[in-house]
Amino acid sequence: MGHAAQECCSKGTYQPNAGQSGCNVADLGYYVAAEEATTQVACEAGTFANETGSDSCHPASAGHYVPESAASEQIPCAPGTYQGSTRKTHCYPAPKGSYVARTGATAYEWCAQGMYQPDEGQTSCITATAGYYVDGFHTKQTPCDNGSFQPLAGQSSCNTTAAGYYTPADGEPHTAQLACNNGTYQPDEGQAECLTATPGHYVPDDREGHAAQESCLSGTYQANPQQASCNVAVLGYYVAANEATAQVECETGKYQNETGKTSCFTAESGYYVPDFNHAAQLPCNAGMYQPGIGSSKCFQTRPGYYTPADEQAHTGMDACADGSYQDLQGQACCTPCGLGSFANTTASTTCTLASPGFFSDDRLTQQPCATGFFQPERGQSSCLMSEAGFHSAANHTI
Repeated sequence: MGHAAQECCSKGTYQPNAGQSGCNVADLGYYVAAEEATTQVACEAGTFANETGSDSCHPASAGHYVPESAASEQIPCAPGTYQGSTRKTHCYPAPKGSYVARTGATAYEWCAQGMYQPDEGQTSCITATAGYYVDGFHTKQTPCDNGSFQPLAGQSSCNTTAAGYYTPADGEPHTAQLACNNGTYQPDEGQAECLTATPGHYVPDDREGHAAQESCLSGTYQANPQQASCNVAVLGYYVAANEATAQVECETGKYQNETGKTSCFTAESGYYVPDFNHAAQLPCNAGMYQPGIGSSKCFQTRPGYYTPADEQAHTGMDACADGSYQDLQGQACCTPCGLGSFANTTASTTCTLASPGFFSDDRLTQQPCATGFFQPERGQSSCLMSEAGFHSAANHTI
């Protein structure tokens, strides 16, 4: 059959050569937009043609991209990337603090509370470990310190330390609050350190948290700071009031024979305490005595008196008995009168020699020489018998 006219190539086809009996169909990734085309045109990057004979290209849809020209298909964004617009040549990596878990995503998702992601283009988030928390930016976990702690994983905040506890400002994660004890305490919440117990106070070493220091009670004291206990007043000392920083010596005339006491005892009658910090009162004996209380010394016995060395307390002097004497003070005994002398009263300071014509053999009195006896000398314990040719009347000295 003869042809009176040539036919034009339709859209989607082309013919680069003359004298042809047909047109070429546009290949995959190409298009022909107009009739009578002599060439096909490659789809530009960001578009694609997935059929032959196309008269236009498809824009890459959201969640997809076409990186090069003449593409026959779009590529889904890989996990960790996204693309919210069409006709794009690439996908964006999920920013820090977010993730994309699936392919072909049109948007990223922020990490949930208690989770974070420090890197771009990630497919998941990391759970905050115990001792850390994650703030609103979700790009990192931050240690709980400086008065805070966190025992659980995956948390968006820290717990505040309670009164009696602390966590240091050391930049380290803390899963538990630390107790203030063993000489330290903390009255406030959310603190990075403990306070030191002051002198006169203590905090026990009991592994418990303490919100306050405790006062040393009367009978105890503490001179130093940061102590776990109080010292008990020792023998010879006392502490009268609470919160004392020192023990006090018992003064002269007083003593304390027990520990942890609030006062001293007053020396009793018959006793004395000679100087400070005595644990016992001392008995007055062996020539000493004390009738009063609270004394720092004993009195010496006067001549004619004594107190025995018997380790007993004496409140007064004992008088030398008849037949004895004491001419010195501060003595533990009296001296018997010698034979031929006597003391016929108590508390004698001397003995009297028997007079001539008398004798003393009992130390208590002098007795006259009997008839037929005589004594010419003083201080004799017997009389002499008259010799033959002599006689003597009573009391005779010759």
